Amino acid sequence: MAGSLSSEIKKFALNILENGQIVTCMDQLRIDKLRSGSNVTKENNCDRFRLLIPYGGTTLKWEIVFNSDEPHFPPDVVFGDCEPDFEPNLEEIPSLQYWNPEDPNSLTAIVNELLEQYKQYQYDLIKTCSAKVAFEFESVRQLDTLANMEVYVHRGTQNSYQQANFLIKLPIDLARLPPYLINQNPGEDFIMLYVSYEGYNGSTVTPKVLLSPRVEK
Repeated sequence: MAGSLSSEIKKFALNILENGQIVTCMDQLRIDKLRSGSNVTKENNCDRFRLLIPYGGTTLKWEIVFNSDEPHFPPDVVFGDCEPDFEPNLEEIPSLQYWNPEDPNSLTAIVNELLEQYKQYQYDLIKTCSAKVAFEFESVRQLDTLANMEVYVHRGTQNSYQQANFLIKLPIDLARLPPYLINQNPGEDFIMLYVSYEGYNGSTVTPKVLLSPRVEK
């Protein structure tokens, strides 16, 4: 997929896909919609793509926009219409301020720093939902054994709250699971609790346990 990107930009995309430094509760990041902003059509000259990030029971779709004519400049990141209120503090993104075009990890670092701010943005949204959902959120956050939690608020017309997702990585030791052969390894083992709160006051609650392939077997 990254093969049609320009040579100066390809290394950043490959680093995101292969080094595993961007950690979310489940699944791997993907890229799609490779395209070029240049008026000149050349082979392997794509300089922008969409980054698909599994998060809180949904998929974030962030546009990564480089300029192949000025590949040493940092990219723009477009969050789309689904996140109209997410305005990250650029002063808290040092990897963007001190962009290093020679370091393949530079874009990965930017995405990680943005995700930290996005996580807090969603935490703040949860607090504006119903009292029930806000209470459940605060209760879970106070658990000493909490390994990782992602929340995502779906909003409808006029930014009204429609649904809130909790995705919680359960602190269960999976070290004794039998090993897979390398060519069959399905990725990191996990047990997740996914809870969806729907309705005006979060009265419709749908829990679900999510297992990685090896745990499920």
